[in-house]
Amino acid sequence: MDTININKTELLNRLEQLQKQQKGISAEIEDLSGMIQNLPDEPEKDYLSFEDGEKCWYVEMDGTISSVLYDGEIMTFENIRHRIFKTERMAKLFAEKTQFLADCIYWKELYDRDYVPDWGSIEVKYQVCYNHTENRFDVSNNTSFQNSGVYFSSFDIAYSCADWLNRKRDEK
Repeated sequence: MDTININKTELLNRLEQLQKQQKGISAEIEDLSGMIQNLPDEPEKDYLSFEDGEKCWYVEMDGTISSVLYDGEIMTFENIRHRIFKTERMAKLFAEKTQFLADCIYWKELYDRDYVPDWGSIEVKYQVCYNHTENRFDVSNNTSFQNSGVYFSSFDIAYSCADWLNRKRDEK
């Protein structure tokens, strides 16, 4: 420790001052903690909010995207709240992803209806995914749950689904 020209009384005074500050800070921390615990939980948003006259996009049941100026009432119905977006890009992304999942579920219903993945086993599970490098649907596999989606019992069934999705996309 460096030698400092300070006497014992000054050190004791400074120590006492710091201890008082510490007690004050500890009391303030306790007060704030109590305030936080007594506050009601903030409700989670279950839908986006819009200002009157704000442009928004929504996905119709057939997958088409429409834009409208919000009027305070048009989009308050429960059946469309989850399909309203602040940007056209997000509406398109939602439409594409939901169509992809619907197509995979449709294929599974046709060709692999009874298969339920057993996450407790190390059996390989197959899933259709989009390969952004090659711009095409492809098959991935794993033995454990990695992401949500539709799983198939065999590579051949998953590949036939990916192939069907690629043909379907190419026909557009």
